[in-house]
Amino acid sequence: MKTKHNHRNRFLQAFVYLMIASSIIHLTIIGIYTLLSHDFSKINFFSIVGIDILFPQILISPLSYVYSVVVTALLYLACLVYENRHTR
Repeated sequence: MKTKHNHRNRFLQAFVYLMIASSIIHLTIIGIYTLLSHDFSKINFFSIVGIDILFPQILISPLSYVYSVVVTALLYLACLVYENRHTR
């Protein structure tokens, strides 16, 4: 028997798949551009998510790539912890 709750989850799951597919396409385009142009600034996390639009100085910092890796790792760990707590 299908419930209203399952119906909502199906639309949410489709939205999640859309976001994942869009992200894969986006990162593939950025990767190809980076390889062809040798412009590695495009693979900086802050550039990918658009934070540099609000804070353009963030990409100028010599430690920008270090901050980018740290923020990416922290986000990954936060998602991992969240997933582990909610799948038990």
